[in-house]
Amino acid sequence: MRWIALWIAAWVLTLSAQASPWPAEPGATRAHSSLAFERLEGFEPDRVRLGALIEHGLADSWTLVADLQMTQADGISEPGVRVGARRSVVLGAWVAASEVTAISGAALDGAFCDADGIELRGGVGRGLGAAGFASVEVARRLRGDCTRTRVDAAVGLALTPRWQARAQVFLDRGQSDAYDKLQVSLARRFGVAEVSVGVRQGFADASDERALLVNFSWQRP
Repeated sequence: MRWIALWIAAWVLTLSAQASPWPAEPGATRAHSSLAFERLEGFEPDRVRLGALIEHGLADSWTLVADLQMTQADGISEPGVRVGARRSVVLGAWVAASEVTAISGAALDGAFCDADGIELRGGVGRGLGAAGFASVEVARRLRGDCTRTRVDAAVGLALTPRWQARAQVFLDRGQSDAYDKLQVSLARRFGVAEVSVGVRQGFADASDERALLVNFSWQRP
């Protein structure tokens, strides 16, 4: 019953597309919710992660961003939040963006990195028309004694007008650790909504981490 409740919660959140350089259209809201069963070892889920990201478009390519996360392990829940704004510049098929957000909570970077702070993020992306997209983002998180640098690279390739395959690499560096991950997923479009399923495998210091992911995205014009 607990897993059913978590599943329902993830779908009820239904909140925006994953952070990316592309702006939301003025007045439009993009929503993305995610549910991940993360396994550090063995065959049973060690940790469940719920995620909800909302992006709301303003004028002049400004986008408001609210990223909410919650992890649960051994009956202990840890929240995390990231709230701020992104400014994008679109030049044809290319886009460049800078983003500043306030961050708080252990769900973002772990129990030993829960101080309040800020994240500075920049990225570039290129639309490939009906074929898909590619993007790279670099983020610096400043949280007191815990400072982390992250590089997110993603590519999406259309298989049909409704189906898309995606691959993402997350390179996460702290002062003395490296939690890197590879994620692959398959997405299906349903009008203004999208459902995707995927798997994530850690390497470097995260080599024992595996995850099964389910995501739901929606956009309101």
